[in-house]
Amino acid sequence: MQSGNIKEAMNTFQKARNLVKDPIPFDLLEIDIIAQTKPTKALQAAQELADTNPDDPEVLNKLASYQIEAGLLDKAQSNLENSLAIDESKPETLIYLGMIARQKGQLDQAIAHLSQAIKNDPQPDGCLS
Repeated sequence: MQSGNIKEAMNTFQKARNLVKDPIPFDLLEIDIIAQTKPTKALQAAQELADTNPDDPEVLNKLASYQIEAGLLDKAQSNLENSLAIDESKPETLIYLGMIARQKGQLDQAIAHLSQAIKNDPQPDGCLS
């Protein structure tokens, strides 16, 4: 995405955000847009969103994804475990936990998390969303 388009996208998201009851999906999209040019700022924005929404698994998963990219595996794992405690059915939480376990050399744990993610996948064709 070109920088001019990013600015326009951010402005449009802010306007649309004001029209909805639950702005979290817009906040998550905004963080993704920020990440395209400023990954450190996206990580900070995700942390701020998680600080104000500590019981939202989507927010915790988003924060964890940026923490994984930044190499903050222990912090990411903690957020994912919190997310899993809130909603244990989300395949993406288990996939991220599997990725972390793999990076830490915990292959049995990685297999367990990924197997559970596959079992929890709501997609009939096996494609995780």
